[in-house]
Amino acid sequence: MIREISKAITGPLTKAIKQRIDWLQGVVGEETLLQLAGDEKVSVKDAGFPARITKIRHENGQCVTVSFELMEGYRFRFKSGQFVRVVVELGGGLYRRCYSLSSSAESDIHTLTIKQHFQGRVSSYFNGRAKVGDLFYIDEPAGEFVLPKAKPYEQRYGFMAAGSGISPVWSLIQDVLGKAPEADIHLVYINQSSGNTIFKKKLDSLVKRSPNFTVDYVLTRKNGRKRDRRHVSGHALVKKMPTPIERELYICCPSGIVSSVLEAYSEAGVSDRDVRVELYTGSSSVTDDADLKPRVVSFVRPGLFSRPRHIRQRKVETILETARHAGVVIDQMCTVGTCQTCKVRLASGTVLMDEPNTLTLQDAEKGYILACVAYPCETVVVKLP
Repeated sequence: MIREISKAITGPLTKAIKQRIDWLQGVVGEETLLQLAGDEKVSVKDAGFPARITKIRHENGQCVTVSFELMEGYRFRFKSGQFVRVVVELGGGLYRRCYSLSSSAESDIHTLTIKQHFQGRVSSYFNGRAKVGDLFYIDEPAGEFVLPKAKPYEQRYGFMAAGSGISPVWSLIQDVLGKAPEADIHLVYINQSSGNTIFKKKLDSLVKRSPNFTVDYVLTRKNGRKRDRRHVSGHALVKKMPTPIERELYICCPSGIVSSVLEAYSEAGVSDRDVRVELYTGSSSVTDDADLKPRVVSFVRPGLFSRPRHIRQRKVETILETARHAGVVIDQMCTVGTCQTCKVRLASGTVLMDEPNTLTLQDAEKGYILACVAYPCETVVVKLP
């Protein structure tokens, strides 16, 4: 997994790290360097490899694909389907987010496809203010949402993705068809409407060029209207996947869809162990249409005589930010949904969780949330560890 961001550099600096520090000193500035290596104990090394934006392509009104190259001669090696931690400097502070690579490992062009998220500082930057030539930092790739080790280009594949979950799936599809154009691949792709379907033109073009590649588009809104939302069950989605028991199966969807699909696969004779899952959202059943505004958050500590602390938010913010402002201690390290240090249990109410994050399906089903990326959608009660 990703290196802990609190790990400080110890011992003598290697020549490569010294070169990177020298490079950073000319770009980031001394104040940010002190922040990196000082109080927060975040080393310059952990800020990542310097990268430069070479192209920005708008996929739709809420998503961009950013092409980049590493600076200083660094080489970028990854497996198709993996994710990276991106670090961007905004207003003198460093903000970290995890994004899946949407390019194939076999491609000479490296890309991240980033969807705009509410209150998402980094996604807002890439979707609105980033420009060719801008610099950011990228960490070493991680993740096991990759092709099988044994004969990866001789398998039959079944992919299921929802919304921006197409990013790692698109990486895998490009890899397989690049090496095996005749490969049997079926994709079930869930979106709200045709207009916000990422990579639709590319997928349609691929269907025409690749004889055994097929796509089932599943739209959850008739004519794109909110009031016409329809629920799609796991059983309905699995029925669209031909001969699933004979395929290498992958899912990159919100937890609710993943849980429903895994149940349907199980009934079809497919074990959970035979399905690779990339979970990019948390336990909330709230959709993107949630009415986000300041709410009341109640913090409850364990103990029979513990009294809850009721906090009324002054602005829309995460549960972790609300706790900080009120002096309520919640352990945290990364603040971007990666390390799970701020995992707490939601006793009542609903939240909308920023994505991607690393909350497991098992924890989501038990009612856990990550406070650093969770926005209350109503009055909520949070049980502290």
